[in-house]
Amino acid sequence: KLCSPYLDGTFDKLLPLEHRWQVLAETARGCPYACTFCVAGETKVDTVFGPRKISDLELRWFGDRFSVQSPIPIWSCLPTDDILSPVKEVLAYNPVITGRDQRLVRVNFTDGTSIDCTPSHKFCDLRCREVEAWDLVNGGQVKALSGKHLWFKVVHSVVPLSGYHDTYCLSVPETSWFFANGMLVHNCEWGA
Repeated sequence: KLCSPYLDGTFDKLLPLEHRWQVLAETARGCPYACTFCVAGETKVDTVFGPRKISDLELRWFGDRFSVQSPIPIWSCLPTDDILSPVKEVLAYNPVITGRDQRLVRVNFTDGTSIDCTPSHKFCDLRCREVEAWDLVNGGQVKALSGKHLWFKVVHSVVPLSGYHDTYCLSVPETSWFFANGMLVHNCEWGA
């Protein structure tokens, strides 16, 4: 017998909180939407405490201070912010595994860094446009983090990865963008 969270008082505890809550019934673990703005588990999210693997954020503990139910302070900005603008601290929510056995691409940059993500994961170019990973071109420039300021990186190549991989994402309601491996990327659509 399955109890109703409406009748047993479960939602009564959540609704007064300051977060924007939505009720979502899932029959399987993972993201129920098909936005596919996802990154590999080894991808590091730029939190105010330093870079943290997104797969670790999905677990029950974030360092020794935060549980996954707590908001995570991260660095973010708007895609329309200018290069050299300071980034700001915002809160991210719901770091979750969004897919199993997904095909990924590796976006390589001229400085030797890279990010593994789904082909449709969105980046922000210097003209403030959303560009999917598979549409990035050699020599193209995307917005990136440099210290606590907005900068850019130059794309070297986009190559498909072999095999299948688990993917993760999180939601950033204030800006819809976060820094992953130092690059400004779009968050998961469902939680924002």
